[in-house]
Amino acid sequence: MSNDWRTLIDRRARDIQLDPHHPAVVVRLDNNRSHKVRVGSAEDGYVLEAVIAGPAHTARLDDPVAVARERNRNSRMVGYRVDARGRLVAHAWTPREGLSREMLLLLVRRVASEADRHELLLTGLDRR
Repeated sequence: MSNDWRTLIDRRARDIQLDPHHPAVVVRLDNNRSHKVRVGSAEDGYVLEAVIAGPAHTARLDDPVAVARERNRNSRMVGYRVDARGRLVAHAWTPREGLSREMLLLLVRRVASEADRHELLLTGLDRR
């Protein structure tokens, strides 16, 4: 996986810290919470992904896929899905070419804040 995205993360941004051990960043939010956003490489871009709730919490939902689908109906920038491990995740994709620091930071912050908001609503926890 290419780490080119790391060069776009503004090290002066006080709310974002690179994870030295994983392809991820930790975003500190205004509400004294934080959320980890993983950055993966896609064919022509990057996929940003943040876990909202693990399988223990999604198993308590009547239909976790329907929850994701409903959230997708009301979202433009961030998508929601249940992954192969049964986790509810927030995600976004961006093309690599022409990606600016400002756009990457905007997406990282948006994925983190959306995932954290839904994590709080579903679990009441701050685990990410």
